[in-house]
Amino acid sequence: EVALKIARKWGYERKHIPSGEALIVCCIGCYHGNTMMTQSLSTEESAIRGCEPLLPGIIKIDFGDASALERVLDDKGGLVCCFIAEPIQGEAGGVIPPQGYLSECA
Repeated sequence: EVALKIARKWGYERKHIPSGEALIVCCIGCYHGNTMMTQSLSTEESAIRGCEPLLPGIIKIDFGDASALERVLDDKGGLVCCFIAEPIQGEAGGVIPPQGYLSECA
């Protein structure tokens, strides 16, 4: 939660993203916690049911697809303040990304 708040603050103050337009990119199948912001990253219906409306400004891409991240950055990169991903998705059942995925995303 705090890392995402810092990323948004950095986006507004350092990257000069217009107020209210900062985007966070995350992966489908992720789990980052149970706060409102981290639940907004989730795609797990049981985790978000009853918590709506979720926070805006979240773009969800397929885990392990570095080209999906590249497309988002090509299209909306000026508004993206961070990309958050797990090295291995535990909540999704121990999903390991393709070789080189994390370094491609860095």
